[in-house]
Amino acid sequence: ASRLTIDANEASRVFHIDDNGPDDRAYSISGLTITGGKTATSGEQDSGGGLYLEPSFDRVPLTLANIVFTGNQAGRQGGAISVSGANLTLVNAHLVGNSVAGGFQPKGGGLYADRTTLLVERSRIVDNDAELVGGGIAMASPGISATISGSLVPGNTPTLSGAGMNVG
Repeated sequence: ASRLTIDANEASRVFHIDDNGPDDRAYSISGLTITGGKTATSGEQDSGGGLYLEPSFDRVPLTLANIVFTGNQAGRQGGAISVSGANLTLVNAHLVGNSVAGGFQPKGGGLYADRTTLLVERSRIVDNDAELVGGGIAMASPGISATISGSLVPGNTPTLSGAGMNVG
């Protein structure tokens, strides 16, 4: 079976999740290829070219499974994905060829996360670029943890540090 492709044609980011309501929610996206997402290089719309989860203090559960993020761009954080305050699970997820550049301290070519618990299983985070740090993954404190198993994180390129992963 082939995946459904959602292509933003560099006109905007692909998904924007705003979970600031009073209800507890969990989100799950699977079976898609997400491509062509692009954000501004400054302002409130500068992060998460493929998917942006609004900052939350609730540790919003977000599962991305059997999914591909490729060719997405952001100006500041998370070329493919940017989350803040989440329980993020990536299963059989492929973040390939995404980039972050042009904004204030660009980090996380594939994924940017802060105040997040990250679980990555059987996934590939490869060939992503960050203009500053975290070619593949950038995680910022406080309140972060990551478990990565059965996954590959090669070929990612930062200008400064953290080719595969930068934590700080």
